[in-house]
Parts: sequence; C-alpha cells; structure tokens
Amino acid sequence: MSKVYHFSSEKLSVTKQAMQAFYESKEDFFDYLKRHQSGDWGEVGNYEEIRLSKDEIQTGMSNNTAKLNLLQIKNKQNGSIMSIYKLRNGTKIWIVTCLDFLADQAYTTIFLPSEY
Repeated sequence: MSKVYHFSSEKLSVTKQAMQAFYESKEDFFDYLKRHQSGDWGEVGNYEEIRLSKDEIQTGMSNNTAKLNLLQIKNKQNGSIMSIYKLRNGTKIWIVTCLDFLADQAYTTIFLPSEY
C-alpha cells in the first residue's frame, strides 16, 4: 500500500547541525521528510489518529500541535505543520513546513531544537 502525502514542499532546507546529526546516526533525512508529509509527525502525533472536537472543527483552532497540523491541512489554512522525531542516536530533530495555500507553495526546514 502506498503512502498518502497530505502536502508537498517545493523548497527544502536542512541545517548543518541537522545534517551532522543524520550523518552521526547513519540515517537519511528523506525518510523523516516522507513521514512528515504523510502525517506521521513523530512525537507530535499521527494524522490518522487525531480526533477533533466540535468546537475545534467550528473555530479551526486548538492549543494542541497535532490538532493544529490536522486543521491546517483539512481546512487549507496557511500556517506551519510541525513534526518532532528522535533519531536512533537519541538526537531530536524538528521538521517544520510553512504552508501558503493561496500561493500554492510550501517551505520545509529540518533542524535541531537548539537552533530554534
């Protein structure tokens, strides 16, 4: 079964520190990018498992990152989709995609939390 990608990103940036972390962990950042785009947001949650309340659906707002991710995709809201993953060597990485549905473009950055 092929994965469903909920959004794409035309532009991608990976910081030097994140590249070093992937190198040291002997992992490929593209594997994590695919997870991010398919709704497996690591520690944040999973697209298929998130349930929205009636109020969240009506207002399009939530204080939960996973729910915000879902709302932005379902409602085609401009904003950011965030994933948090732990590499095999224990290093945490963040992947953030800034979505602009009006301009039909997205920009993804892969970085370490310490670089925020």
